[in-house]
Amino acid sequence: MHRLILIAFLFPFTLSAVAAESMMAPTTGVKPQGHPTGMRAAMMAAEAGPMIKATVVSSIDIPQFTYLQVKQGERLRWLASASVAVKEGDLIEFEEDSTMANFTSKTLNRTFDSLTFVNSAHVVKR
Repeated sequence: MHRLILIAFLFPFTLSAVAAESMMAPTTGVKPQGHPTGMRAAMMAAEAGPMIKATVVSSIDIPQFTYLQVKQGERLRWLASASVAVKEGDLIEFEEDSTMANFTSKTLNRTFDSLTFVNSAHVVKR
């Protein structure tokens, strides 16, 4: 219920922000093709949940992005984040964004069965 009220309250501001965004040149890093933008991204941000922790199994760095294979309990999954310096065994914390099935990275020439885009990924000190 609180999320619905928050979304209803933020909706007019989101429309203004989307309109302004479309008139300005981008000032931040480029997101992977298929990553939510504009109003969809703003609405998803309003619904953002708690920070999630996972252990890094492997990573692939490309310009501006890091693909992270992580383990949560017994579950292995792939994440895409803005570039982040990690190594195998690091504990990371992140905020989930959207998940895409059969995501193809043209840069890597690879298709991920499932790829979750994340915000604010960073290594947690133990």
